Amino acid sequence: MVPLIFAALSLLAIVAEARSNPAKAHEYIRVVQEDGVWWFQDGSGHRFFSLGVNCVGGCYGHAEETPINPARKARILSALRDWGFNTVGSWSSPSLWDQLYVADRIYTDFSEITHDVFDESFWSGWMADRLKAEVQPFLGMKNFVGYFLDNEPAWNPEQVFEFYLSLAKERPGSRALIAYLTTYYQGSIKKLNRDWRASHASFENIPGTLPPKPYPLRVQQGLLKAWRTEVAAAYYRRYAAMVRALDPDHLILGIRHQGVPEIALFRALAPYFDVHSINDYNRYGHLRPAYADLYQATGKPLMITEFSFSGFPHPGYQSSLFVDVYTQENRGVGYRKYVLQAARAPFMVGMHWFMWMDYAKQDRTIHGFPPDENVGLVSNDEAATYEELGRWIRGTHAEIDAAHRGARWVAPPQQRSYSRALKQFTPTVDGDISEWPKALALKPALVTALTEEMKVDHTYFMAWDKRYVYLAGDIPDSRLDHAGKDRAWQGDHLCAHFRPAKAADSRRDASSTICIYPQGGGSDGQQPYTSRRYGPHGDQEIAIQVKRRLRPGGYTVEARIPTTAVRGFKGQAGALWKIKLTYQNVNEIYWTGWEGLVALRRGPEIAP
Repeated sequence: MVPLIFAALSLLAIVAEARSNPAKAHEYIRVVQEDGVWWFQDGSGHRFFSLGVNCVGGCYGHAEETPINPARKARILSALRDWGFNTVGSWSSPSLWDQLYVADRIYTDFSEITHDVFDESFWSGWMADRLKAEVQPFLGMKNFVGYFLDNEPAWNPEQVFEFYLSLAKERPGSRALIAYLTTYYQGSIKKLNRDWRASHASFENIPGTLPPKPYPLRVQQGLLKAWRTEVAAAYYRRYAAMVRALDPDHLILGIRHQGVPEIALFRALAPYFDVHSINDYNRYGHLRPAYADLYQATGKPLMITEFSFSGFPHPGYQSSLFVDVYTQENRGVGYRKYVLQAARAPFMVGMHWFMWMDYAKQDRTIHGFPPDENVGLVSNDEAATYEELGRWIRGTHAEIDAAHRGARWVAPPQQRSYSRALKQFTPTVDGDISEWPKALALKPALVTALTEEMKVDHTYFMAWDKRYVYLAGDIPDSRLDHAGKDRAWQGDHLCAHFRPAKAADSRRDASSTICIYPQGGGSDGQQPYTSRRYGPHGDQEIAIQVKRRLRPGGYTVEARIPTTAVRGFKGQAGALWKIKLTYQNVNEIYWTGWEGLVALRRGPEIAP
C-alpha cells in the first residue's frame, strides 16, 4: 500500500508543478477564454479555432512504416493550406506532423467489459507500460494540441453491470460493486430485492449471481446507468492523471463520444478533461442545441471531432453514417452551415472533418452496412480533388476567425407547441383524405433542413373513435425513398409519437411511436407499411391498415391505428396526451414537425 501512496503523491506533484509553472505551460497549446469566447492558443500567443481533417494521407494510428514521399506530402499540405485547414486530426500520417497543428488519440486496447478498473494490477502493469509508449511520440511537440483518450467507447450500462456482477467475490471490482450497492440501497437488502424482484440474503451473496432480467425500468434508468457512470469516472480519473504525469504539457481532449452523450455521464467525466470531444454526423449541418446544455453543465469547451457529408448520388441507399446529400454543392452547403454555426458558438473550439480520402471501392461493410461513398476531400487514390467542395470550404474558413471573435450563443427558437382537442371522427381508410374536415387539420413547421431556403406545405390530420386512432397526411415529396426494413429510418416516413401527459419523465416505456413508410411494403416493395419504433433506429413492423394514393409531386396517406398499439390509450374523454408528428423527406433533406398537448373529446362525430 505504501508504494501506491508514494506513486500517487509523485503523480500529483508532477501535475502541480506543471500547473504552477505558467511560463512552461504557455510554451504549449492551451485553451483560453476571452470575452466569453473559448480558443486554442499556441506558444506564440496565436489563438485559433481548430479546423482539422482526420486520416490525412491515410489512416495510420500514430505510426507508419514508411514516411510518405516528399512530393505527395507537398501536394497534401498545399491542398490543406489552400482550403484553410490548420490541423491534422486523428490517425493522420506522422509525416505531416511537423507542418500543422496535430491532435491524435491514445490506444490502450481497454475494454470496459473485460478489464477491472478497480484492480491495481491493471494500472501498475500493462496499462502503465502502454501509456508510456503511447505518449512518447508527442513529448515536447509544441504544435501538438492534445490527446483524445478514447474513440466512441460503448460504456453500455447493462454490459458493464453484468461484467462486474460476474466477478468472483474476492476481485477488487466485485468488492467495489458490493460497496456501491450497499450505499445505493442505503444498506437495505430488502430494498434491493424489491427493486430486482429477487431474494438475496445479503449484499455479500450477490457476486456471481444472474442479473435481474428482464430489467425493471427503474433499474435500467437508475442503478445500471449510475454504476456505469461510477466505473467510467473511476477509469478516466486514473487514466487522465497518468497521462498528465507522463506529459504535463499537453491538453486532454476528452473521449470522442459517439453522438451527444448522456449528460450525467458527460458531467461525471468533465473534471478530467480540458476539452470535450464529440463525433456528430448529421446531414442537415445543424449544431444541436444540446451542445449549449453540455457546456452549461461543465464549463468546458467542446469540439466536434468527426463530421462529414457524402456526395453519393442515390437517395434510399443504405449507409453506415447516413450523411448523403447527393451533390458536391450540397456537401459545400452543409460544410459551411455546420462549421459556421460551430464558430458562432462561444463554447466551441474546433471542427474536424472525416476524412481525407474516400473509402476504397471494395466489398466491405461498416457495422454491417456498406461504407458511405464520397465522404473524402479527395478520391481514394488522391487523383481527383473535389474542387467544388473545396471552394465552399475555402470561403467558409476565411470567415471563421471573425465569426468566432464575435460569437454569442443565441438559443434557436423552440418548436411551437399547440393545445387542442383530438375529436372523434371515423374516416374511410382508402388514401383519399378529401372527407377529412378542415377542423382536424394540423400544419407542421420546418424543423431542420440542409438549405436555408427550403419551404414546406404539409397537412396532417388526426382523430379517434372507441377502437382506433386515425392518422392522415397530404405530403409533398418528389421521390419516395426506402432503404430497406433493416435501415428504414434512412427513408421517408411519417411518425406519430404518443405519450400520456401525466407520465413521469423517467417512464420511457409510457411512450409509443408509430411510423408510416410510404413504400417498402408488399410483395413488390412499393406499398406502404407501418412499424412500431423502439430506440432511435429500431423498428418492428406491425399489422395496421394503411393506404396511400400517389399524386403529382407527392402523395396522400391514411392509417387506422388500433388503440391497443398505443400504450395507455384507453379512449377516455378528457385524457391528455403529448403528441408529436414528424416527417423525414430524404431526397430533399429536411424534417417537419408538429407537437402539442391534446385532449380527447367525445360528442357527436364531426361531419366532413
